[in-house]
Amino acid sequence: MAKQTKQDKGQLQERLTEWYLCLMASVYLLWPGWEGYANITVHKWRLFLVLTGGYVLLCVLLRLELWLVGRAARPAPWKALRTLPLTAKLMLAYLLWTLVSALASPWRSQALLGGGRREGALSIALYVLSFVCVLRHGRPTRRLLTVFAASAGACAALSLVQLLGFNPFGLYPEGMRYQDAFVKYAGAYLGTIGNTDHLAAVLSLAVPILWVALLRLEGRRRFWLLLPLSLCLAVLLWMGVDAGLVALAGSTLLSLPAVLPCGDRTRRRLWLAIPVVLLLGLAGVFFLGGSPGGSLGELSALLHGQVSDSFGSGRVRIWRELAPLVGERPILGGGPETLGLRNDIVFERWHEDLGILLRSTVDDAHNAYYNILLCQGVPGLLLYLAGLVCAARHWLRRAKTSPAAALLGAGVLGYCIQAFFSVSAVIVSPFLWLALGLLVGEETAR
Repeated sequence: MAKQTKQDKGQLQERLTEWYLCLMASVYLLWPGWEGYANITVHKWRLFLVLTGGYVLLCVLLRLELWLVGRAARPAPWKALRTLPLTAKLMLAYLLWTLVSALASPWRSQALLGGGRREGALSIALYVLSFVCVLRHGRPTRRLLTVFAASAGACAALSLVQLLGFNPFGLYPEGMRYQDAFVKYAGAYLGTIGNTDHLAAVLSLAVPILWVALLRLEGRRRFWLLLPLSLCLAVLLWMGVDAGLVALAGSTLLSLPAVLPCGDRTRRRLWLAIPVVLLLGLAGVFFLGGSPGGSLGELSALLHGQVSDSFGSGRVRIWRELAPLVGERPILGGGPETLGLRNDIVFERWHEDLGILLRSTVDDAHNAYYNILLCQGVPGLLLYLAGLVCAARHWLRRAKTSPAAALLGAGVLGYCIQAFFSVSAVIVSPFLWLALGLLVGEETAR
């Protein structure tokens, strides 16, 4: 009887996880809130707390019930941890260090709950705990892929309509549209994600998943994925967010040897070709350059030893001026999302139409890894990177034989590449952690 109860509860946890993943891939991705882009982060965060907080709590309660039913088989906490993959252990250690960093922070309140991007210790705890629960009970099913592809395609379709100058659902304030970006309002917003940098992060995950699914899955029904893939690609190329374009090129180039259904000899040749292609590309940029002020022009200037604070839309200045903060708190950092309280960097721009001086401050390093270094210290960054490296090893080991691992790893890679140039936020970060959970848990699927 106890064995049957455990079996039933285990199946319930799997069904619960499938429903949770489908809700995150649809409702969470497509929900902009009731106030349009004016308050989209707050509405997304509240929904994240309800969905992910509720899911983690139910997983814990079901696990406790299982332990009570099977008293003789109840494992000690240390034994349960020992059965987790190394990636999960490293990410749990990253969470533990994040909590220590938050509690030791001079800005403890914001470090625990988060600031404008809602990425305090609370959100990070839910990221990691949901990752572990999905790793244990999640399955990368066709149904989940269908839900995610349909939702990503719907978000991209809405973005295309907005790029054409329309304002469906009134997400922009009255009388405004996408073309008023950086003129009538700060930033640029599209789709059900909002900030175009955040949208690029989601598309950097979605596009590799979709094209690898087309390549590796079987059956004619997979060809319907061409529609959401085309829509996502069109938005990514049209809105021109550099981080997304770099992620698209980089993830495609680096994924091909891992995901192509080919022999070992061809695979080795493809791996050897990658540095050659990269060197040829850099040589072309070095000698041919690019338009002044454009991304290729800035890269060409860097290759010629010319550096300006304005490069990367001011990222070079941000990275340079934030560097001294590393030395101030190298071990614990300032605490999650406390960077805005530790620097006085200000960008100023004269608005010709309004006749006013616009000022903006910096609350993120515009590089997810650099931001962890500043906020959670050197140990936090090392643990996080070690977890990603372990996940990458799993991907490379399994991509040849597992289509699910192939497409999930390619998506995670795309997200991680754009993260070098982007701001992390609760609007998009959950998708990375859930994809990681499915990727790492795929090997141990029962």
